[in-house]
Amino acid sequence: MPHPRAPLPPAEIALLARLADELGNGLKRLAADFVADARAGGATWKEVGRAFGVTAQSAHQRFGGS
Repeated sequence: MPHPRAPLPPAEIALLARLADELGNGLKRLAADFVADARAGGATWKEVGRAFGVTAQSAHQRFGGS
């Protein structure tokens, strides 16, 4: 059972939302870097797509030909 906690003030919730957004952007950049490394190491777009659960074409479009 979760522990009850005091509600946060709206300004703190907004700050947490911004931090979560920044974290998400950083993770997207990290994923793109890993894809670039995988491609440089010989991974095909089909393999990248499979890792993300999408088609090769979708992976290529998402990562801009990295």
